[in-house]
Amino acid sequence: MQKDTLVVYLFAWYGDFLKKCKKYLVNIYLSISSSLYSTAHKNIALLYGGLGIGVGSFAGSMSALFRYNLSGGGSTNDSLLLGDGGLYNTLITAHGLLMVFFL
Repeated sequence: MQKDTLVVYLFAWYGDFLKKCKKYLVNIYLSISSSLYSTAHKNIALLYGGLGIGVGSFAGSMSALFRYNLSGGGSTNDSLLLGDGGLYNTLITAHGLLMVFFL
């Protein structure tokens, strides 16, 4: 196989590859957008459940972080959040809002 033939073959393969990737990405975009903007009750339930699982995981990890900080026995030297009261209060408030309004 000559060098020119190989280059033409590689460009043809790369062009086909890009077309397939574009088609695949367009299909993914269309399926996601059709799910997000759907009015079908099953899709809405799946989106609501996914949001609940995602927010619940995030708020649960925040809760685990708070429990880890409070398990230190009150020493603020090795604590992640207790040394800064403003950050701790902000995170506690965010955690409470997530738990009340999203779960």
